[in-house]
Amino acid sequence: LGTPNNSVGTFVDNVKVTCVPQEDENGTLIIEKYTEGGDGEFEFIVHPVTEMLFKTLNSTVTVETEEGEGESSIELSEGNYNLTENVPEGWSLDDWSCEYEGESEGTIIENGENIYIEAGETVTCSFYNTKDDDSGEPTNTFDYVVIYLADLESNVLSALGNGKWFEYNDSTDVIDNTLGAFVTGPAVAPAGTGSIQFSLAPNPNDRKDIATFAYQGTPLADIASLSFSAYSASGVAGPTESPYLVMNTSFTGADVWQKRLVYVPANNGAVPQDTWNTFDAINGGNGVWVYSGATWPAGVGEPGTTLGTTGKTWAQILTTYPSAKILPTGGLLGVRVGEPGPDGYVGSVDRIVVGVTTGSNTDTVTYDFEPGTREENPSDVCNNIEDIQSELPAGMQFNGDGGCETIPSSRGSHRHGGGGGEVLGAATCGPLLTSYMKLGWANDADEVTKLQDFLNTNMGAMLPVSGFFGPATHEAVKAFQKAHWEDVLKPWIGLPGSGIEGENTPTGYVYQTTRWQINNIFCPGSEAFPAKLD
Repeated sequence: LGTPNNSVGTFVDNVKVTCVPQEDENGTLIIEKYTEGGDGEFEFIVHPVTEMLFKTLNSTVTVETEEGEGESSIELSEGNYNLTENVPEGWSLDDWSCEYEGESEGTIIENGENIYIEAGETVTCSFYNTKDDDSGEPTNTFDYVVIYLADLESNVLSALGNGKWFEYNDSTDVIDNTLGAFVTGPAVAPAGTGSIQFSLAPNPNDRKDIATFAYQGTPLADIASLSFSAYSASGVAGPTESPYLVMNTSFTGADVWQKRLVYVPANNGAVPQDTWNTFDAINGGNGVWVYSGATWPAGVGEPGTTLGTTGKTWAQILTTYPSAKILPTGGLLGVRVGEPGPDGYVGSVDRIVVGVTTGSNTDTVTYDFEPGTREENPSDVCNNIEDIQSELPAGMQFNGDGGCETIPSSRGSHRHGGGGGEVLGAATCGPLLTSYMKLGWANDADEVTKLQDFLNTNMGAMLPVSGFFGPATHEAVKAFQKAHWEDVLKPWIGLPGSGIEGENTPTGYVYQTTRWQINNIFCPGSEAFPAKLD
């Protein structure tokens, strides 16, 4: 027949034989959806993972539930993928887990998992959602996160999943945590004692950001507050020079690169030099933004011919683009120095505040950038929170009951995740857990929440702090039991009915020794070791 190529045919004894190229075998991703409180339609983004910071070739899978269950599948070529759920308004994502038919494995991330699919393999990922109860009064929570240089993320793929902050060079599209310096001051910093500082030297064309993916996929309508503090050293700077805010935005809601919204302080009023200024990018809907493209995208009442440099207020943006959200994959939110700017310009950034409304609750996070290390400055965070406590609404305070001790916390465990750093914790010490827990039980949600926070902190579990003891929490408990085998599993070997034969037989059941080990890590000596195991 000669050399075959695409759909080339030839006749042999009056029979046409067609040769086609052999295709590589694909793998299969099955997405299972389980809901409580009602049924709904849920959207998932399947993003091919590469070292590129932004990529637009994503697949969207929609799963609709009936009587609390739904399922959909998609064929994928062999490789790494980022699977995330776009949590719809009125729902909470409680838990998720993936099972691998072959030997490949994945990593839990914010709202999903990084998965690897081999050719011919089936990977099944299960997601559990609860319909929000909107009958209660609106609530507010506040977090204060201190970030040191060591807390920054250096890997793009990890940053997409864990929501940590990083320094980003927009001129070269890479993460580079040498771009800025964590310094004391300048002057009296708005939060704590220091800030992160960028200099446009020796290249005035540089564009340097302190940024995060923690809020990717967040609808713009859910952003309740967004502000940052900046300091411009005069010198070579003009009277309007300042760091400014950038946000990778999807105006249609699709996971496709659609450039950025930009908040420039000079478009919103005076920018005094050699002093700290706080810029409110929302400002009751009056904050003025511009677009990084030549013309604004088409929208409601917007033909798509308005110059991108023409300002639109935040309220106008929400009206014109009702489906807009921070880009679901690669949704960078950050503050930049350089546009480009004058050679030798120095700008500092501190106290970035982001508030997001989910259901009836608004969670506001203050990010404070500090020099040195946490070990060198154990008392800094004790003072920082007091500096800005007075700015909260009456009767409100930051999480941690205003205490001055710190406990590590992964922001990735929250819906919007990210930040690295540490969240201010409570000053008192006692047992963390007071009940036993197990997959399938009617567990106390508050107890499960404390367990999940502990596992995120001490095991890097990256669990959603949902109060729901699902498969992912079950597996994280098993990992903890194996890591503390001597104290948790070994005492049970040989006891009737324990089912524990050795180091490799964890139960995932938070019972006597598991609870004891967790409590004594959290607060040594807070719980006596059981005298008898029965």
